[in-house]
Formats: sequence, C-alpha cells, structure tokens
Amino acid sequence: MYIKPIPLGVNPLKDDDRQPVMKVVSGDRVVIGTKLSITIDDKEVPATPENSYVEFKLAENQFADTIWTGTWHDGVEPTHGCMPGMVEVVVPNRVAGDLRRGSYAFSLVVATKLRTHATTQLRGTLLVEYAPTSPINEIPYRRNG
Repeated sequence: MYIKPIPLGVNPLKDDDRQPVMKVVSGDRVVIGTKLSITIDDKEVPATPENSYVEFKLAENQFADTIWTGTWHDGVEPTHGCMPGMVEVVVPNRVAGDLRRGSYAFSLVVATKLRTHATTQLRGTLLVEYAPTSPINEIPYRRNG
C-alpha cells in the first residue's frame, strides 16, 4: 500500500488542469494538432468547415495584440483520413521565423457558422528557443569581443 500525502487544503492537480506548453525552435514549422467539436441541435458533432467557424489566435500574452490569426483553410486545416474533427493548425513560416525567444499564448475558439455558441477548445503556450540554424540566432544585446 502506497500513500501519497497531500497537505490539508491543497487539491491535487489533474492532467486536464495543466495547459500545454509546446517547445519550438525559432524558424521551424509550427504545427498544432487537436480534435474539435461543436454542439448542433443539442448534439455534439465533429467540427468541419461546413458546419462551424474556427479562429486560432497567437499573441505575446493574453493581453497583447494578436500576432497571427488562423481560420478554416487559412492556417487551420481538417486532417483527412483521420478521426472526424481532427485538425492541424499550421503557423506560417513568415510568422514562425519572426518569433523572438520567449513564450507566446495561443487559443482556438469554435462557434457555429453564425458565430454563436462559441467555446474555447484549445489554450496553451508556445515556448520559442533559438538554435544555430534559426533565422534569429543571437541575442541582440550580446557583443563579440
């Protein structure tokens, strides 16, 4: 018998409570996969370009201006041959190459075609690091010599 003591008044964290942190190298292709659904006539169905509106936003933090917005067929694509509702969000290379080292917030909202009944179905953080092959690979305030 194993006992994991938890201090009084502290709830244990569930995996559902943790936000995903994706680590990427500046300039690399950024692809985020997820499964989306929408409620139509009190029934949950997979989200598709025909039955829903999808908006993905990337920003420095939740209070900053949006760096990039993706929608159906403009950064957000259904993955064919997989489970219904599976999508890939692909951040364009021109945007990914300009991201400086640090963290960026992202979220994805799904709504009906009339943009009602919106639900945020994906939230997380993108952690960008530099590499020798990155378009930006040196810290601007560092000097050689």
